[in-house]
Amino acid sequence: MPAYIVADVTWFDADRAETYSKIAYPTLVAAGGKILAATSQGEVIEGDRRPGILVLIEFPSASDARRWLDSPEYRPARKVRQQFAKTNLVLVE
Repeated sequence: MPAYIVADVTWFDADRAETYSKIAYPTLVAAGGKILAATSQGEVIEGDRRPGILVLIEFPSASDARRWLDSPEYRPARKVRQQFAKTNLVLVE
């Protein structure tokens, strides 16, 4: 069953965001992930939350998503993201 990661990322350094994308994207594709949407222009239609960049990623399964997040290939990108961004990740099956 497909699973989705909903990421809300607010970068403190735009250059690091670009570095992250270059490192992370190949690992995501290799793990079977697919970006379905990515935008900083999301429209808040209810509530007062102000998201940063919203990214919707599809994986073949929740275990594939978890495996990607914990993979040695993704680890360098994750470290960059954790140092230079505020991130909320939600896994949805």
